[in-house]
Amino acid sequence: MTTNIKDMANNNPAKSISNSIAALVLGVASLAAVNVHAYDLQANTIYAQAEHAVYAIDVEAGSAKKVADAVATLSGLQDLAFDGSSMYGVNKHWQLMKLEPLDSAATSVKDAESFSLQFEGLEARGGVLYAAERNSMLVIDQATGDTDYVCDGCVGYGLGAGEMVTDLAFTETGTLYASVQFSGIPYTYLGTIDVATGVLNLIGNTGVENIVAITVKDAVIYAMDKLGDLYTLNDVSGFATDVATGVLPGVTGMATSPRSIVIPVAEQDGQSTEQSAAEEGSGAGSMTWLAMLLAGLVSLLRRSR
Repeated sequence: MTTNIKDMANNNPAKSISNSIAALVLGVASLAAVNVHAYDLQANTIYAQAEHAVYAIDVEAGSAKKVADAVATLSGLQDLAFDGSSMYGVNKHWQLMKLEPLDSAATSVKDAESFSLQFEGLEARGGVLYAAERNSMLVIDQATGDTDYVCDGCVGYGLGAGEMVTDLAFTETGTLYASVQFSGIPYTYLGTIDVATGVLNLIGNTGVENIVAITVKDAVIYAMDKLGDLYTLNDVSGFATDVATGVLPGVTGMATSPRSIVIPVAEQDGQSTEQSAAEEGSGAGSMTWLAMLLAGLVSLLRRSR
């Protein structure tokens, strides 16, 4: 009886196991490659921008970590806002940019307008982008970047005192806070804006000069000034409390990501799969798949001994 050496090799259990191990290793490497990107979106996290880049803010450590580039034209981004897992940004020249979870840099939706220097703040709620101009509230079309007044007749904040809104921040219950600067007054005020009428209502003096960024996280209002010093603001009096100094010098705006986000993690047969990310552990989905693949690899290695 003759034996085909080639058939013996192909039926060799050790070789079969080795091939399986190689396939698992490739699977782990491929999955890891898909999830390696500059912008690692985390749930319920404060993000801010400065010097053509986006940073994640750690309020406990009082630190900032760069996570993505956001290079706008004519001027840097002025503020950020989240609509689900999509981050939007606008500069003073009304250039609208968008940053998705798996992107390493923001892309432009609408080019800058060289004649305009009016934009100050951005926020999103219910699929609507709200924008603070120097003198009034607007809405921005997410697809085109075109703007319109928030309501018919809403051509001003209603105070008539030369006020300028420098940033916006929604609470989870729908209250829209605004940081407000007045000509000739060094300190910034905290107020609220009625999105139905565009009317601004003042709460009080923060006691801090040049607040340029505010956001709400876990029902707490956070603010930063031009020096990058971080504060919390009292929602009744508006007064500021120190948190940390020099967190992100040159900051111009902040936004907090949602408590629950959905991140596309892979491309399979032309269709993207999605991973739900909760507040504690937005990388849970991809890490679970990695753990399963590694467990299978370990099992095969033990069998091959």
